Amino acid sequence: MIKDVRKNKIFAVFLLILVLFLPKTLTLPPQIAQIAIITAIGIDTHIDGLEVSAQIIMPKFEEGFNKNLEVASASGASLNDAFKTMEINLGKKLGLAHLGIIIIADDVAQNSDVALMLKPLLIGSDKNINAKLINTTSIAKEMLQVGSGLGASSNIFINDILENNENILLNEQSKLQNFFINYYNNASTNLLPVVSLQDLDGQGLIVEDAVVNKTLLIDGSIAIFKEGKKLLQITKEDYDNLTFFTSGKKDINFAITDAENGEIINVKTIKNKVKYKTTFKNGVPQLHMFNDLNINLENENILNSAPILTYEIKSQIIGELRVKLASAFNYLKQNNADIFNFYEVFYAFNNDEFKTYLSDLGDENYLKKLELFANFNLIIKS
Repeated sequence: MIKDVRKNKIFAVFLLILVLFLPKTLTLPPQIAQIAIITAIGIDTHIDGLEVSAQIIMPKFEEGFNKNLEVASASGASLNDAFKTMEINLGKKLGLAHLGIIIIADDVAQNSDVALMLKPLLIGSDKNINAKLINTTSIAKEMLQVGSGLGASSNIFINDILENNENILLNEQSKLQNFFINYYNNASTNLLPVVSLQDLDGQGLIVEDAVVNKTLLIDGSIAIFKEGKKLLQITKEDYDNLTFFTSGKKDINFAITDAENGEIINVKTIKNKVKYKTTFKNGVPQLHMFNDLNINLENENILNSAPILTYEIKSQIIGELRVKLASAFNYLKQNNADIFNFYEVFYAFNNDEFKTYLSDLGDENYLKKLELFANFNLIIKS
């Protein structure tokens, strides 16, 4: 056999490597013992600057998935400083490849440039550019503690809310990479979902030997960020009105009264397709919106037959839609929040006129004089 080994040099080299490295490999600790696998982080303010909390998978032999989730915290002047302290405290390197959720507390969101703060999460090979950003009006650390008490269901719940969000605008803007892309464009505006904690009645959850009488609450509120900071927070109703500017599924309901017979008609929006055209008139930018909107009509009195889309009913529905759209549009103008990046549309299709318009405005809000003309084509779906 020794002669065979000498003749086959490749096999000889392989055998040598095996003899040298196999004993060392067998005695190496498992990867989980060297790396803290982080699934979510929360960021709050601290006297040192930031308090960063991490939800970490910690394999144990007790029954129940919640035994595998623990929360560790560390403070520092920056995200990197806090991470370094956390690694020292844990005696492990931090593994961020499985990071799925980043929770930003209000005090941080309103007073810090979140994009610059999170920049270390985009550097290096150990990253997840599709991690979801979430704003909270509660303490981010408590969010993770309650989530650990609930087990995997908390992260799954939040992710499902975001992944299944029928409006792609929010779903895409809440991703880490897209947050940075929007941060560096001219509008520098982002939308993030708001998740908070709600008090529970009765017995609370046992988390880190303390009773936490709280659970996760998602009520549809949305945070608007501009230039990396939280500008304002809007309700689900306000956000629903804004979604008329984008194509996709809709689930917005309202009622009108048939002027002919006084019957209440319930209107349910299903899906829409939006196209834009930009023009200038007397130096004023105009946005023309053409919206093909699928709707369903039902009488409030279920004994009556389905209503017919007469000219009068159609006019009432379009009137109500225009009121909702105007309310949302004025909201954006007043707060200088160009969440749909109209800037790029005008710059692309009305370049010379738009440049002149911006030059005349100076540092003023470029949305200030923008006029909206909304056109709706209603399509009845059974």
